[in-house]
Amino acid sequence: MKKRFLLVVVLFILAIGIVACDRKNENNNAQNGFDENIIENEDVNAVSNEDLREMAPTLESAFKVVDGTLTIFYDEIVEENKIVIPESVRGEVITKIAASAFKENENIEGIVIPNTVVEIDEQAFIDCKNLSEVILPENLVSIPRALFYGTAIETIDIPEGVKRIEENAFGNCNSLKEINIPASVEFIDDWSFLDTYNLEKINVDENNINFSSEKGVLFDKDKTLLKMYPANKKDDAYNVPDSVVEISASAFSNLRNLKNINLVAVEKIGNVAFLNSTSLEEVTFGNAYANPTEEIAYLFRGCTNLKKINVEEGNNVFDSVDGVLYSKDRTRLMYFPCNKGMNLFTIPTEVEKISSVAFLECENLEGVIIPDTVKIIGESAFEGCVNLKDVVIPDGVETIEKGAFIGVPRTSVKLPDGVKNVDEIFEEALQEEE
Repeated sequence: MKKRFLLVVVLFILAIGIVACDRKNENNNAQNGFDENIIENEDVNAVSNEDLREMAPTLESAFKVVDGTLTIFYDEIVEENKIVIPESVRGEVITKIAASAFKENENIEGIVIPNTVVEIDEQAFIDCKNLSEVILPENLVSIPRALFYGTAIETIDIPEGVKRIEENAFGNCNSLKEINIPASVEFIDDWSFLDTYNLEKINVDENNINFSSEKGVLFDKDKTLLKMYPANKKDDAYNVPDSVVEISASAFSNLRNLKNINLVAVEKIGNVAFLNSTSLEEVTFGNAYANPTEEIAYLFRGCTNLKKINVEEGNNVFDSVDGVLYSKDRTRLMYFPCNKGMNLFTIPTEVEKISSVAFLECENLEGVIIPDTVKIIGESAFEGCVNLKDVVIPDGVETIEKGAFIGVPRTSVKLPDGVKNVDEIFEEALQEEE
């Protein structure tokens, strides 16, 4: 009987201890800002973008704040992949996020930035490669340089009030398919969406007084400037509107579907406008294009499938013969398309100069016949023509500019004795191949 009484007493004491420990844990969780029921009953990794804003703020101890600026995020003490930045930490209101504060964090998948934040420094979320959902603060005025570069963002709402979208703000965001530009935006850098390969559509609020969009293509308001053609827009042919007179730098870069483009009324094209557009096969210049840059081939650098450049007859600056671009009088060979479909090319006898980068990276070209009429071979004219063989430079050539044959085997180029000015870099580049 006595033993039975002692057993009951021991069990009673143990029960009291367990209850006390549970209450202590609840109090500790409450002090830390945790609601145990939320953590246990809600799968924070499965919440939608709409629900993300409603989640409880992440632990204050996960953030370092100095003079209102969030400078560091300590992800090792947080289990969640969806982060809700609190409005304040230890009584200090967060108004700014420092440069690189979340840089290269591979754990974050979603983030809510509170409306107390009015400024975010550049590269704050650069290379957060799993970050796919973001809710920006309502009072933000700028999307800074490379803010979301290399992230997995799929869609994003830019708040009304943002005025500037800087260089590479959404660069290399290869999950981004569509973006909405609010009425408040005044400036969009030419390189804001560089290497965003899967972008299909850019929308602009109709009340924006600086920019507009048509069928997902970004223009200035009056459609005289084409700013950006989405790289993964599904059309295979595009006629640039008659109102457009200028194409921005990189506007048609990294195209994945577009094969044929007609630049009807375009007068000016920014440098590397068609950079790395591997789907592009044919380009037509209208009568208005009259920008006789020496290095016009740079417009098409990396267009490995380009076969043909056409020029309308009324153009007073350029001419095209069998898809090759020349000056109007045909004394300058301006550009030879990389995928023209011939291994041997004979330069016409009218040509006196092979322009800079005219045959840049034409890896399929094995032979070229240069006539005696050619006097000048421009800078980097045959750079990267790695399969070029048995090139005989005639005695009439007077000048070979630097790097004309970079990447071409030395034994493939036969120099005449009468060359007056072989640039030192050209000589070194050839000798390195020996």
